[in-house]
Amino acid sequence: MPTSATALLLFTALSILPAAGTASERVETRYRGPTMGTVWTVVLPVEEKLEEANRMQTLIQADLDAINRLMSTWDDTSELSVFNADRSDGFVGLSSEIGAVLTAAQEVSAATDGAYDVWLGEVFAHYGVGVEAGGGAEADQAALSSRYPLIDDALQRARRRPIERRGDTWRKPHPEVRIDLSSIAKGYAVDRIGALLEAEGYPHHLVEIGGEVRTRGLAGNAQPWAVGIELPDESVSEGLLLTDGNLATSGSYRDWQEIDGIRVSHIIDGRDARPVTHDLVSVTVIADTTMAADAWATALLIVGVDEAQTLVQQQQLEVQLVSVIDDGNSDARFSIWRSPGFTAQLAPR
Repeated sequence: MPTSATALLLFTALSILPAAGTASERVETRYRGPTMGTVWTVVLPVEEKLEEANRMQTLIQADLDAINRLMSTWDDTSELSVFNADRSDGFVGLSSEIGAVLTAAQEVSAATDGAYDVWLGEVFAHYGVGVEAGGGAEADQAALSSRYPLIDDALQRARRRPIERRGDTWRKPHPEVRIDLSSIAKGYAVDRIGALLEAEGYPHHLVEIGGEVRTRGLAGNAQPWAVGIELPDESVSEGLLLTDGNLATSGSYRDWQEIDGIRVSHIIDGRDARPVTHDLVSVTVIADTTMAADAWATALLIVGVDEAQTLVQQQQLEVQLVSVIDDGNSDARFSIWRSPGFTAQLAPR
């Protein structure tokens, strides 16, 4: 529901920090609601009357619900779930919205030689992470050694032939292949809500969904938006000061399970369909769109620090890479690498 507020710290992977100044100097209206298994937040640097606030709350929630009906893998009636369940070998129609997201995802996949790949939903199902409800339930008790033949078969199906598109119709590499857009859909939704706000006459705004953030203009204190980045130990690093910014964070330090001594999360390398084993545990990306930042945050987390630094230069991204230092101490310590453009946007301590 909409609320007028002066300070609310949202402890997601990215945190909206309280604006500077006294309460009387800060005027804003905050909206919140459920979407994509998490919570969305919109902050406007104005104090809305109740009727207008309720209208905007309804408008934003309706748009996000529409995106869920398109892209959710947890709703078996969504357009994407219906496409995934289709076992035909021909071209199947998809909405232009899903087509745009798939096209953006394929660009990141091509740039990473397939390390990032949204067409590996069947692979994720065998790990029991990041997939449609119940997808990995049967594998939960199975050893990785027994899963790998199934995983390798699923990877081969996804690579059986090139993905084909004709207008708004797509053909899978194999009828069993499934798409999982969880690494990019939230970013798309953030961009779409930002466009909605601009169309409604709100050029200054902040939109956040599950740690993916878009900022435009200035906050309620006529200063840049302050966004903090949560580290794996739940502390918050220096905040970023953003006006027109799009950023996302991906981490492997929360939702994971240990199987046969291997840490398994949603971060799976699409080149060999295996869990990553490097020390990079969190990536924050600033990009031209929140959708791109969302996808690239996951992609860079997959490839590790060395490849990530090369891709950052090639793709002209601004990033923060957080790696865990394993020196035998009981307390976790972290190494942080930042690109120059990212560092330039840090708030003074």
